[in-house]
Amino acid sequence: MPIIEHADVRRMLLWMKSHVEGMRALVYYCGLCHDKYENLPDREERERWRGMLELLTPVCKTFCTDIGFRVTEEAIQVYGGYGYCQDYPVEQLIRDVKLASIYEGTNGIQALDLVARKLGQRKGANFVNLLSAIGGTVKEYGNAGVMKDLAADLQNAAGALGETGMFFAGCGKEGKFMVPVAHAVPFLRLMGTVLLGWLLYWQAGIAEKALAGIIAAGGIRADDTAARAALIKNDSEAAFYDGKIQGARFYIKNVLPCAASYAAAIKSADLSVMDIADEGF
Repeated sequence: MPIIEHADVRRMLLWMKSHVEGMRALVYYCGLCHDKYENLPDREERERWRGMLELLTPVCKTFCTDIGFRVTEEAIQVYGGYGYCQDYPVEQLIRDVKLASIYEGTNGIQALDLVARKLGQRKGANFVNLLSAIGGTVKEYGNAGVMKDLAADLQNAAGALGETGMFFAGCGKEGKFMVPVAHAVPFLRLMGTVLLGWLLYWQAGIAEKALAGIIAAGGIRADDTAARAALIKNDSEAAFYDGKIQGARFYIKNVLPCAASYAAAIKSADLSVMDIADEGF
């Protein structure tokens, strides 16, 4: 029995696929922000895109390097014992990728930069613009099909992100500055989790329309699931688009719910990391 037929192997592969494609999209989106900032003729628009880039940069660097390490860890698990040995390249990759979370400011420092500086820039307008962009994507693609089923999940996660950002703002006004500091890394993970959900949803929305076009061109009825499955199996372009849809669905249904847990933990305002005596470690 090929290992790809095992449910848990398929889970690991889809976990890696969805995260890698989401992280790649985040890097590309940051590149788009940079291009818009550098080249748009309207100054106000340039500043809007510059603000988006500044907000996303610490998340892109930190979340992608942290999850990149976890992806290589999962790859070793797929190989089993062979993955731990030098016969296959993943044991080298996991050592190489770890460095990325350490240089150019360790990831903890990047998270502090996010909550202490980037969230409040332009009086919070950059953060509001990000939440608006997520809402716009849901509005564009969330009216039918698989995308409609996933829309509420993404909206709920984005809502949790927005509420947590406002919670930090409230902490600042009340002089509780240590709460955002102590929860900086969890907040960055919350934000990264939601960002990947958004970008995967966006990709899936485009993919669903493209796949529907291929199916229609093949004369396949929308309710003919057997013919649809055969097309996806034998047509690489159809398989590509279906993979985007399934990857987004997996992530939004299985990973994105973690956003609510991050938000709840942060809003507990627990400061045990500061309350414990040095000797207690």
